[in-house]
Amino acid sequence: MQRNRVENVLKAIFAMSFSLALDRAAWADMYLNSAEPLCSGDDPTVLMCDDFEDGDWVIKNCDQANSSGGLAQTDGWCGTIYWRPDPQGTNFGRCGGLGAAGTDCAITSDVRTTATNGGQMGLHAFKNDSTQTDIYLRWYHYLMPGFQPGHEKVMMIHDQSRGQHHTLFFPFGSREMDIQTVYPDARLAQNQGNGISLQNGRWYYIEMHSWLASCVGCADGGYELWIDDCGASGTGCTGPGTMRLRYANQANRPSAQTAFLEMWLENWANTPSSGEERYDQFVIATRRVGPMSPKAADVVAPGRPGNLGLR
Repeated sequence: MQRNRVENVLKAIFAMSFSLALDRAAWADMYLNSAEPLCSGDDPTVLMCDDFEDGDWVIKNCDQANSSGGLAQTDGWCGTIYWRPDPQGTNFGRCGGLGAAGTDCAITSDVRTTATNGGQMGLHAFKNDSTQTDIYLRWYHYLMPGFQPGHEKVMMIHDQSRGQHHTLFFPFGSREMDIQTVYPDARLAQNQGNGISLQNGRWYYIEMHSWLASCVGCADGGYELWIDDCGASGTGCTGPGTMRLRYANQANRPSAQTAFLEMWLENWANTPSSGEERYDQFVIATRRVGPMSPKAADVVAPGRPGNLGLR
């Protein structure tokens, strides 16, 4: 009897320790912060993940974070000049079953009005600060009820000079996302004969593929875009994703040294947007990512206990 009690106590201690170890591992890497199986660190093609299940989107000024090692405390995110404190006091995390595809947490742009050009936004580099010439970027995007897009940049890819290379955006208040390139200066509209417009109150799977031309002057770079309506809960995307845009003849390498450096989750709008957007389940990889598995929500790690001193 005594032996059984001791064994049960040891089992309980082991279970608690294992649970805490899992929780600590879930937020131990500034590039891989997601419980999706492909984000375990075993897949070398995966360059960044964040599912925000730790409940916040902590951001520091980029220069300050880089110089102080602060990126390790912000899951690799750094802020732009548009950063401001979260009026709800939760570091722009929104939890309580509000995440995509049945997950608990998402992050928010914060509520904007037509008097402001931008809300909360942030930059994130690729794993080990690598530069890339061919990347896939996947996330889930939600327009809160009442949101109205302006002429808004949504997602930007920077090159190694931290200059804008190309941007996914809502053009002139349209709800049908296009890509604006810098090399050359061109607007690339959805061109697959199945254009999709984003509506309020629904999660959308979005994946953007960008690759550089093989040389300066070569017209073999390009862009692809997949978007699907996943429904109000975000669980409705069970297929491989629907391609909405493809341009494969782009002379988009301005110099031999050009490479992709980082992504910028942006919501700056010249003709401001109003309302709020939410984002979730980021993955950057060197191969196609696709929508989340329907079972992905089952493997999301529990929320981080508040007394572990991990941050």
